[in-house]
Amino acid sequence: MKSIQALICFIVLSILPLGSFAQDENGYNLLDQVIARVNTEVILMSAFERELKMYIEEFKQRGKSDTEIEKELTETRAKILDGLIDQQLLTQRAKELSIDVEAQVNEQLVRLMKEVGCDSLECLEQKMREVGVDINEQRRGLRMRFMADAVLGREVYGDVSRKVTDQEKRQFYDKHKEWFVVPGEVDLSRIFIRKPKEPAAQEQALSKAKEIATLIKGGGDFKSLVRSKSEDPAEIVNKDGKIGKLALNQLSPEIRTVVEKADIGSSTDPISLADGYAIFRVDARKDSETRPYEDNEVKNAVFQRLVMEKGQEQIDLYLKQLREDAFIEIDPKYQIPGLKTASAQIKVTPYSEESEKEKKKRLKREKKEKEQQEKAAAKAKETARK
Repeated sequence: MKSIQALICFIVLSILPLGSFAQDENGYNLLDQVIARVNTEVILMSAFERELKMYIEEFKQRGKSDTEIEKELTETRAKILDGLIDQQLLTQRAKELSIDVEAQVNEQLVRLMKEVGCDSLECLEQKMREVGVDINEQRRGLRMRFMADAVLGREVYGDVSRKVTDQEKRQFYDKHKEWFVVPGEVDLSRIFIRKPKEPAAQEQALSKAKEIATLIKGGGDFKSLVRSKSEDPAEIVNKDGKIGKLALNQLSPEIRTVVEKADIGSSTDPISLADGYAIFRVDARKDSETRPYEDNEVKNAVFQRLVMEKGQEQIDLYLKQLREDAFIEIDPKYQIPGLKTASAQIKVTPYSEESEKEKKKRLKREKKEKEQQEKAAAKAKETARK
């Protein structure tokens, strides 16, 4: 069972949005480095590095080598920075729309409070502090996540859902019928003979199992043989070997291939398992079936999945438009290959002090140019009159 500290860390990581960042009580960490500006807000290097570290840890857990990780990170770095920028843009848009998510934030913190065994937010704050987590940072992170979700729900998914037609829903169902298959079930009983470690003893155990299977096929009473021969735990033996209903798709292949087509009431030959040999009797079976489109739950599921699928395409376009409408400036060191976000190119003119002599020359030149322009205009006017 997880410790309280581990549980807090797990839940905190699961609720933080991409792009949450540490701040002090007066704003951003002054020792941090700004790597991008998004309108009036900034993105800090610490946010980027924290996301990068999480990806590296995930790659390591998947057994990737340092070379493979570095290759993965080439694309990942751009993905992280784009995500940070998009998160900031969505949060800003939520403020423009006056979206209030405080009720959701509080509800999520209460859920976390209960999961770690606290009866107050003060208790939760203390437990978080013990593992180096700031509850105010979690509030900010949750707020950003819910604000982003609310914006996408209102400005993307809402519009998509209104435009979904019945024909599209039916076509989606027909294309993905396998998603709505209810797995078949089988009700089994068994006689179990334990498999010893020694090879010679294993042969004896297999022979014993085969003899029992022969007795059953010859008319022997299954229940009586369970009670006299089975080496299953007492709670199974006392129920005449019944192990209950099992979904066919959850059975191991060696069992499923035998029992899914066997006649009701028939028994199998001994099947070798990791720890022994089992003779199964098929007490009942329910074949798999596809739930019809007319089922209200199916219709709702089709609608939700279709909206999510179509919405994802629109989200990319929506975020692209937000990026184009925003002022975004990215530190040159972070203008990474593969980045979707284009940085504003700010031309910096070096400051130079103009001497008095140079100033007089400039004014004289500008005066002369103005006089020439006036003469040319007067001449053109005279020519036009003639």
